[in-house]
Amino acid sequence: MPYIIVFEGIDGSGKSTQVKFLSEYLKSLGFRVLTESWFSNKYAIELLDSYSKLSNANGTTGALIIACEFTIRYHKIINDADDKTIIIFDRYIYTPFVRDTIRGAGIDMLREIYGFAKSPNITLYLSILPELAVMRKSKGELRFFESGMDVYSDISYPSFCKNKNFNTAKECFLRFQNEVISRYSALPEYKNNFIQIDSNDLPEQIFSNIKGHVNNALGI
Repeated sequence: MPYIIVFEGIDGSGKSTQVKFLSEYLKSLGFRVLTESWFSNKYAIELLDSYSKLSNANGTTGALIIACEFTIRYHKIINDADDKTIIIFDRYIYTPFVRDTIRGAGIDMLREIYGFAKSPNITLYLSILPELAVMRKSKGELRFFESGMDVYSDISYPSFCKNKNFNTAKECFLRFQNEVISRYSALPEYKNNFIQIDSNDLPEQIFSNIKGHVNNALGI
């Protein structure tokens, strides 16, 4: 099996930037590195977008769509890897354990569905204050679901798509991401396996910390 490194954390914590830094660093050392982004299959994105606009859309069905998408990507990248490959995941099964349970999906169901996924060799949790995370985003980057507007507002997804209310999105974002943090901290894996990374610093300082942990784990 390949060596799996996972990044977790709230939106705006800098996961994508650190995935890029780490991938480039490990490749410079001669490792074969593959990266995988969360919910990136275009067909699944279109399906979930269409489903979310239905008046009877619910969190459990949405969670199942997300799980199907992850399953497709997971098996494809695992098949493309060998024992000498390092795969870096920008979010992993812990993301639905947190976000989808907020939307009503059962944690036991989710753990059963995602039970096929290999436990990561390293899980890096980027810890950041939601107030700083939202400052890192421009108004146009505050999206409906990452802001938890389906949970914390009466605005429907179709309405938001037509007339974006960014003040409400910001308020919901802070509430939602605080709940995400709370759910992360309740996971057994958070207490036993997550490596805490302070993501309130500059990107280069954050990566220096990450590099130290990865070097130690790989014996570099």
